[in-house]
Amino acid sequence: RRRTFIFVIFAVFLLLPQLALASPGRNTDANPERFQETVSISIMSRVQSSEVGPPPDDWFLKQAILDELNIDVDFQFVTLDDEYDRTLQTRAAANDLPDLFQISPISVPILGEQGLLGDWTPIIEQMPTFNAAKGVDELKSIGLVDDQILALTTRNPSPFKGIVVVRQDWLDNLGLEVPTTLDEYLAVMKAFTEQDPDGNGRNDTYGWTGSVNSDGIIAGFQPILGTFGALGDWQLQDNTLTPMATTDGRREALTFINKMMQQGVVDPDWSSQGGEDQRLKWKQGTIGLMVEDWCATFCLQGYGEFVAANPTGVLTIIDPPLGPTGLSSTNIFNQVGMQLGMSQQAASDGRAEAIARFLDWMEGPGYERIAFGQPDLDYTKTADGLITQKIEPEHLIQRQLCGWAYNGTEPELRARYGSVTEYPNGETIDVYAALERSQLLAKTDITQFGALPPYPAEISADLQRTDNQGEFNFVSGARPIAEWDAYIQSLNDIGIQTWVDAATERAREVGLVT
Repeated sequence: RRRTFIFVIFAVFLLLPQLALASPGRNTDANPERFQETVSISIMSRVQSSEVGPPPDDWFLKQAILDELNIDVDFQFVTLDDEYDRTLQTRAAANDLPDLFQISPISVPILGEQGLLGDWTPIIEQMPTFNAAKGVDELKSIGLVDDQILALTTRNPSPFKGIVVVRQDWLDNLGLEVPTTLDEYLAVMKAFTEQDPDGNGRNDTYGWTGSVNSDGIIAGFQPILGTFGALGDWQLQDNTLTPMATTDGRREALTFINKMMQQGVVDPDWSSQGGEDQRLKWKQGTIGLMVEDWCATFCLQGYGEFVAANPTGVLTIIDPPLGPTGLSSTNIFNQVGMQLGMSQQAASDGRAEAIARFLDWMEGPGYERIAFGQPDLDYTKTADGLITQKIEPEHLIQRQLCGWAYNGTEPELRARYGSVTEYPNGETIDVYAALERSQLLAKTDITQFGALPPYPAEISADLQRTDNQGEFNFVSGARPIAEWDAYIQSLNDIGIQTWVDAATERAREVGLVT
């Protein structure tokens, strides 16, 4: 959950393992038409792997695009992810946007109002392979502004990451069953806190943990919010949009989290630690139940560190708790992935067609090379389509644009997450099996809200601060839940209704409400 609420929050797409490497609509044999004369375009992107830097000047992909399309691409990579949006804004202020670039949803209306973004509508039909692979038609309303597609929106290729994890060995040590309901969860948290589940004779374990990020947002309690239908930023009910922060569900969820605090089952450091500190706690072996990222937990580095600190420890993915009315959700997920902007200058100067041909090539003949690198050098592929990537730095650097090509197919995901590791304690972890298990968990789809605007700029800071501080105070007990109505009034006083009005207007425009 992000209180700054951009058009789209973290997104994930439920993937079918039966998908083949050749997605529907992809033509991997026929190239888009080659230009007779060389056309030059510039592309700005984040790097996929910040540790290895941008590709070399003689990058094989640059030459392949020139040979096959006669398009000379000036690739401009931003190596620090935190610097990307700032770099884009600086270039926009100087009227120096690249021709094609990744764009964050919050930047779309800003650059659009300045007349700096080109309309994708005239060229969408020129890239059928890209559109089919990326789900462009079903998501185009996300980037629609005043009947112009100013951001080309693509389907999220990444699998859902959120999971609930339990120390299975602690359950076994205490003779407990896997919890299913919210009350059972609380009982297990209490046992993990009070009954020395690791048997070390010390009072050093807790049932749950969380964190507070740099914006003051509480994290790590998403499945608790999910049991009350309180995940995300919007509730749509009876054709009416309501900020989730003001709903009864959110109030009930915060009340339950405060109950967890009162019963002492939450790691007392939660309010002063960030996400990495929270992760370190379960790796050290002091937390019995937690929210995590499945790869951060079961990929080699995460699980290896856990096993090293807890030689007899066993982590298991379990379903999120069922709430009092039967609701359950691990976290939010969003089917919206990358958004692409095209400069108005490129559209006006006739380079839009070259951009379209490049994107179609990327999802056609260029797909494997962009996604995996050079065949037989950076990856190998068996006759039945199994791809194995080489992961040394010299190979990673060749795949710095791979996120643009990814579609979340099974062969693609197996290439990225197909490791099976046997640890010194005799436990074998199949990472892809963990991925598959995570996709079965209940989750809250927020895709439909992707086109809605962020907080109005003039009240954004005050709303964020009041909301974040208010929720923290209710959870920690610094403010009694009996003051909920006064808290809601403080949001109204700041002007939260102006956000609701703007969102409702936009929702009507894209057909979300009538």
